[in-house]
Parts: sequence; C-alpha cells; structure tokens
Amino acid sequence: MDKLIKAKAPVGTKPELITKIKTSFNQPSPLNINKPLNGESFNILSIDLGLKNFAYTRIQLDKNLPFNKPIIIKEWNKLDINAITNISDYKQFDPKIYSKVCYDLVENVLFNKEYDRPDIILIERQRARTLGSIEISEWVLKINMFESMLYGVLYSKLMNETPLLINNLISTNPQKMGGYFKPDIDRKLLKDSKTLRIILVEKWLKDMLNEKIVVQPKFLFDPIQFPQLINNKKIINRGKWINELILGSNRIQYNSKDNKKKFDNMKGDDLCDSLLHSLAWIDWEKNKMILKMELKLDLEEGLRINDQLYTIHFAELEFLKKYISVKS
Repeated sequence: MDKLIKAKAPVGTKPELITKIKTSFNQPSPLNINKPLNGESFNILSIDLGLKNFAYTRIQLDKNLPFNKPIIIKEWNKLDINAITNISDYKQFDPKIYSKVCYDLVENVLFNKEYDRPDIILIERQRARTLGSIEISEWVLKINMFESMLYGVLYSKLMNETPLLINNLISTNPQKMGGYFKPDIDRKLLKDSKTLRIILVEKWLKDMLNEKIVVQPKFLFDPIQFPQLINNKKIINRGKWINELILGSNRIQYNSKDNKKKFDNMKGDDLCDSLLHSLAWIDWEKNKMILKMELKLDLEEGLRINDQLYTIHFAELEFLKKYISVKS
C-alpha cells in the first residue's frame, strides 16, 4: 500500500508492511459511507490554493464500484484573487477584508448554483515555506491565513447545511500527490517535478481531444460546460498552452478580458495540480477498497494485487522519463 499511497517502494518486513496496510483501512472512505447528494455521481471539488493563482477543478465520479469510468470535468478554472477582489491594494493583512473574500469565494464560486453541490472538497495543504530566509515572508503568512479562513467558512457552511459531509472536507498533501505522479526512478535525481506534471496533463489533453486514445481516458469534458473546447478543433490543433485552452473554454468566466491577455504569463502547474489532486485521491481511495476486499479473502493475493496496481500505474508514467532533467 505504501507504493500506491506514497509512490515509493515499501520499506520493512512483511509483518510490518501488513500492519501498515491494515492501519490505512481503519478510516472509511467518503466514497462508500455516503451516497452522492444528486443520487447519481459524486461531485468532487479539488482546490490548489493561492491568492494570485487560485485553481480548482469540479469533477463528477460515477457512484458505481469499482469507479472505473472516466471522471467528467464540469469546471476547470483559475482565479487571480488579488485582481478580482482588489485585496492586493491593502499593504497590511486585514482579517476582516480576507474573511469577506473567503465568504464570497465560497458562496459565489465554489458553491455556484450553476453546478451540483460538492460531496467532497479537497484542498491542497499549504506549507510555511521560508525559501532559505531566516524569516517567514508576509506572503507566506497571508496564504496560510487565507487557507485557514477558507477552511473555516467551508466548515461552517457544511455544519449548517450538510453536517453528514463534514468529514469530506479533506486536506491533501502536495508532496504525496507529486510523488504519485513521478516516474519510478530515484527521487533524488529529479530536478523539476512540476514540469513533468504539466507534460503529463498536456499529453492526456492532446490524446483525448485529438482522439488518439489507445486506452480509456483519464477524464472527459462535459460538452455543455465546455462547448468551445469540445467542438472547436482549431483550438486543439494549434496546441495552445493549458491556461489558454482551458480558461478560454470555460462557459462561466470570472476573470476580466484584461486578465485573459495574461494567459501566456500565468503559471500552468496550478491548473494541472488541481486536477491531479482529485485523480490521485480517487486512485488511493479506489485502491484501498480493492486491497481491503482482497486481503480479507487471501493475504498473499492481496499483496500480489498491490504489486500489480503499482506496476500498472507507473507503466503509465514511463514516457515521462525522456523529459527528466537530472540534478548535476
């Protein structure tokens, strides 16, 4: 299970590994303890937090086990919170101003009534990064406080409206997700894992939109929500950068026209990560369900299935090795 959760080979004796696997099963999965709110599909909202680059993906997952159908992307967007709220005009951090920003963000964007209410909310965990300095910068304090406020608003909303889903507000580990989507090589050799994640998502997009899929796609787009992306082959054939391709194709636009001109200068990893967090989390929950059932029937068979799942996953990432730039 370590292989599938931490994206590295497990360490320890067989009894120790068995104990680790069994421990990971103690927490029930949100995918099998609650029914979807709409009765048909789980709506999952995955957020890559940021003030300048707030990216999120809204997806639907078919409720039927073993969750093998491709997810449907309902919305895939990125906002410049500083720009659309003007909070960057305030030199000092004002909790009252940021509280209103978080409230408006939750009510008008994350719980936009154009879409089904989310069953599960995944938020990328923020770190108190010093970037080599002896002090923590004001920017880091702002983003960590913004994260806490957003959690507070979401927690309050869930408690008041859907208390049974309170445990479905989940903090996701960026290192764990990043490790899951790295090819199976010595991690110390990797120089730029962000670039690999962008390449991975770009390949999935090109394969799907240009109909070059050999195996089942990782995701599909809702044709109603992304009419331009689905029907306009010119956009696809020009090989546009992910920001322009996705943000320019959203039916609902939050960014101004001036912001659209900046697509080429915006970071691309935020959009990719918001999608990858949801895909990784679904894989982990699905794999835990599979292994839990197998281990109940036969221990050795369960361990064999564990190795098989690991091999299949990293075989899909094998092509990334040719893009790896190693540390000197």
